[in-house]
Amino acid sequence: MKLNYPLFPSSILIDDTHLPCVIVENPNEYSKMISSLFTQLKGLDGEFILFDDVETLSIKKTTEIIINPFELNFSSKKITDKIYHDLTELAESSLTIQTMEMKSTINTYIENLLSSYDIPVAVDSDVSLQILFKGLNVRFDNEDTSMMMQISKYMELLTNLKLANLFIFVNLQSFISDKELKKLYKYAQLKKLNILLLENKDYKSISKQEYKLIIDQDLCVVQNDYEVLK
Repeated sequence: MKLNYPLFPSSILIDDTHLPCVIVENPNEYSKMISSLFTQLKGLDGEFILFDDVETLSIKKTTEIIINPFELNFSSKKITDKIYHDLTELAESSLTIQTMEMKSTINTYIENLLSSYDIPVAVDSDVSLQILFKGLNVRFDNEDTSMMMQISKYMELLTNLKLANLFIFVNLQSFISDKELKKLYKYAQLKKLNILLLENKDYKSISKQEYKLIIDQDLCVVQNDYEVLK
């Protein structure tokens, strides 16, 4: 996939063999760029254009922005809803008989319970699997404490749930060491994950697959590794 933005002199190529890093040193333009991304994450119009060989892609539907790697929410509504949706489809397609028997058993239990209760109580006859999952606190099993493992698992989870296939990190190099970034790059390439780093200052390059676009305080392009890919 490729990403365009008015400030970029050329498209940013994003795939599992290129590790793009965009550095915008002008604070106002950097803030404007990040703001546009968050606007488009809400499904509103913005200045970024994400596309592949076939069509323009929705940033809201394809992209996850990670601005604070210490607070990755594995129990967000979109993750939980997608897990419940997938489990419901699995139950109704692969465990059809067991699911029907389970619902019947629950209905019988509730009927017997209410028949022994003096106060009239209404209840839906259809057992909602999603309400059952919520009552049992079904959730993603995440026990890792390492930040790098958290980031890796988060990306893989959203990819497997088909909630994102592009991960944009904001100022990630302010939080992690070169060694940790190398591990992230290696993991992303191994799992074929698409990542993009947005930074407000330049850091030492740590990989031959790292492609940089550097725009300075005066909005001049001082480095554009994507020129060689044209």
